[in-house]
Amino acid sequence: MLLILKGRMRPLEAINTIVTVSPPNLSPSSKRVALYGMPGCGKTQLLLKFAKDYKATKPDCNVFHVDATTRENLVQGFEAIHALLLLARETRQEILIEVVKDWLTKSTGWLLLVDNIVSTTVIKHFLPANDSGIILFTTRDELVARTLGTSGKLELSPMDLDECIDLVLKCAGMDLEAASPEDRQRAAELGHEVGGLPLAIDQSATCPYPRRWTLSKYLDLLRREKVETLKLNPLVRSSNFYDTFTLALKHVQPVAIALLKLMAQLDYHNIPMELLEVAIKKRMAVLEGPGVEGCRADGMWNSRALQHIKPKIRGFLSRLHAGGPDAITQASSSDVSRTKRNTPETHSKSLESRTTLHLVFSHSEELENAISILSGTGLIARKQEGNICLHDLVHEMSQNLIDPGEQSLFSSFAVTLCDCYFPSNIGEPENWRKCEQISTHALTTLRHAQEVGIELAQMCRLRYNLAW
Repeated sequence: MLLILKGRMRPLEAINTIVTVSPPNLSPSSKRVALYGMPGCGKTQLLLKFAKDYKATKPDCNVFHVDATTRENLVQGFEAIHALLLLARETRQEILIEVVKDWLTKSTGWLLLVDNIVSTTVIKHFLPANDSGIILFTTRDELVARTLGTSGKLELSPMDLDECIDLVLKCAGMDLEAASPEDRQRAAELGHEVGGLPLAIDQSATCPYPRRWTLSKYLDLLRREKVETLKLNPLVRSSNFYDTFTLALKHVQPVAIALLKLMAQLDYHNIPMELLEVAIKKRMAVLEGPGVEGCRADGMWNSRALQHIKPKIRGFLSRLHAGGPDAITQASSSDVSRTKRNTPETHSKSLESRTTLHLVFSHSEELENAISILSGTGLIARKQEGNICLHDLVHEMSQNLIDPGEQSLFSSFAVTLCDCYFPSNIGEPENWRKCEQISTHALTTLRHAQEVGIELAQMCRLRYNLAW
């Protein structure tokens, strides 16, 4: 899948610079570079491309590639290296690993690719004592990259618009120079739909041809059923983004998956840590009742309170609520969400999810642990100010993870979370910034709640606050 490297010359050049230029504090042969990024951003393909080019310039260089997803895979990789080097026969696993490490320590002129590292704990046992050659690592975890990349670390981000267009056209077998403006426009739209991820672009651009589809038809399918469309294999290749995402989830604990599902109910582009922490501070109960109960000290908005809402605001609430003005008052006095009838199976699934959410928000350390797990697998990103963001495709996939029996729970919890975060006195100028910060999340949670078909008193409060 080397076509995936179109537009990736800058990181390739950066790796080459690190490998060929020796910093003053390191020996000329000391080279350990780590490449990190989210699932599907093309880390492995970039590594293989570098290895191919490096081998072309240094034909005598020994190049080894091992998968570090599990210890078993690493052992298999070192057994292959042992056989390739024709080292003394050894059946004992631990000694075989030491024999290979000894060869790497004493030899020069080799390149070792260590792919898909999950944890530094396991990989350190397989690394040679001295940096006698070049070791390139790939991981989804920036902390792992920082630890292992002693010579340097590089983040591989999604492609920009021009890179997306070039890759789509190339993967679709089109001549870049001869492509029409319409072709380039469709390529740009396709790149935008999959968030600039090379794996998804490669998959999407090559899927239509063997099926005799036009790029426009595939793009239409992608817009209507993104997750299902991304399950389609390109036929000529075995991997797709859906499988890559599913594989990443195998290394994620249930508490982190529950948090990921919850964040998918919010404005996933910028989630403040304060918004998540409010569930701990306000001690929101997630194990009680059919929905998620409110936590405001001032209690529910009752019908008498809503009668005094300004007519202009009340009209705005009417437009937000499909049931009209009377329905707002009725809903405000209801403590129970109106949900579709649940089966025993969906009730059991919801109860299991409640228990998991309770664990996530039982203590700040549990919340941070779940966030660290998601960050370590590349499923979320932390901004400089500490806020969290999800890639568009990760958001789509996370929404798809929510079982029908869980939809009401996660939607209700997100609504209550936003309700708790709103300042008690939204009319004070010092609270306006916080109100503005929460408004996009409130609108998003209200939309999800209406799609699920629930109605909570907290939703009326959110509409009131948004209309202020």
